[in-house]
Amino acid sequence: LHSTSRRQRQMCIRDSTNAVIIYTGNMEKTIVKMIKNFTREKYETVMCIVAGMTGVVLPLKLVTALCFQYWNELIWVQLLQLCGIACLLCMILYLAHVYMEAPKAFTYKIKNYLYRHKWLIFFGLFIVWMFLSFLANKRYSDYQGLSAALYGIPSRNEGILLRTLEFVMAAGLLAVSDGRKKRRVLNLLLAASLLLAVPVLAQSNDGLADILGLSGNEAFRYMAEEGRYASVLNYFNHYGYYLCTMIVLSGSMLMLAETAGGVCFSLFVYVINIITLNINNTFGGWLAAGISLIVLLFIMTGRFHGYKSRQAIYPYFKLFAAVILFFLISGAMEKNGEGKFSQTREFFFDLGEVARDSESDEAKAAGTGRWKLWVECAGFIMEKPVFGWCEDGIADRYSEAGFVQDRPANEYLEYAAFYGIPGAAFYLAAVFWIAADRLCKVRKLTPETLICAAAAMGYLISACFGNTTNYVTMHFFVLLGFAMGDS
Repeated sequence: LHSTSRRQRQMCIRDSTNAVIIYTGNMEKTIVKMIKNFTREKYETVMCIVAGMTGVVLPLKLVTALCFQYWNELIWVQLLQLCGIACLLCMILYLAHVYMEAPKAFTYKIKNYLYRHKWLIFFGLFIVWMFLSFLANKRYSDYQGLSAALYGIPSRNEGILLRTLEFVMAAGLLAVSDGRKKRRVLNLLLAASLLLAVPVLAQSNDGLADILGLSGNEAFRYMAEEGRYASVLNYFNHYGYYLCTMIVLSGSMLMLAETAGGVCFSLFVYVINIITLNINNTFGGWLAAGISLIVLLFIMTGRFHGYKSRQAIYPYFKLFAAVILFFLISGAMEKNGEGKFSQTREFFFDLGEVARDSESDEAKAAGTGRWKLWVECAGFIMEKPVFGWCEDGIADRYSEAGFVQDRPANEYLEYAAFYGIPGAAFYLAAVFWIAADRLCKVRKLTPETLICAAAAMGYLISACFGNTTNYVTMHFFVLLGFAMGDS
């Protein structure tokens, strides 16, 4: 009996081992087959789906807040992180496909790809420097510091991991060349901006709020408290910079729209977002949008220079009309001498005060106190010029200096303060290289690539007056990824 029981156990172990080997072999075959079938077309489709998901995060947040009174900031940031992780896995899968197709040529293809997109090297160096800054500041010494550095402080939810995934998103979308797929993502972003404008428009018009049934909605009252015109974002100026990007995006799509439906949709989104931005009253976002549209007008002059056909010149005149419309709507919304044009006059007055005496009280109050923030931040940068203060490391320093703000209201100074001057230099080198490359090829760019480049430019100009924020910055890297492509 004992020997029989032992033989049965041995047979059971052998059968189990064989089953595991068969299962492992089948799984390996399945994975290999999946990698082989993951072609360039499928890669582009999945990447565009992931990019589209980043665009619907804010509308989902709005719908759940208004319909279910559910407001959990962290879950939406985690959804953005999941989009970035999905993008990373997609890239790994496609690289494995390329390797399996031609193992010997794989290294050559990677080198050639980096040669054609040299700015990726600078983005890679920026990511490395972020983690070096993290280690140099020893933010890992306690759990609270580790969490703040990797995931961001609770009021921001923007740490090193999310920033890394944003760059991964841009690098992954760079390979998308299908213009139709790009346009679907861009249309989704514009449709999302329309939905986000609803609570702000309702907030400024009680009649519209009653029609939409929002007057008694608890989440709507929370959004509208203290006169905040921020939609579902936490800060009104963050929403202003989001609107700036969407205005330039819709204006660019209006310029290059080829169908009547495309023109009408882009024009409608463009007008609604301009009205919403004026209600929102973020002057930095408005100024950046206006500058971006004017700069784009000059760039398009170069693109269409020498063209004589009506079909080629027509987009330029649409853009010209869009620029005029931007300022006409802004002028029409001036009330009692208060509005964007009066704020523009104050802005140039502030510039004069700074030029005359940068240490005067008037100069420190310039740009709604931004100049003082920038000067203070410059001091922080010089204290730690190499590795910086790491993620949100200057928040306590600003508090000690008597500031309510925890960031410098300038993205480039923010990077220099967080990751040191070398970190900011890597980022700026990549951005300027991309901008110079796109300008040199402006006549050769496809309409979709040009649209994304213009919208990314709008964000980069607005970054001179604002901080990074998880939702809006992720949108920027989606647009930048599309803009960096070869076509």
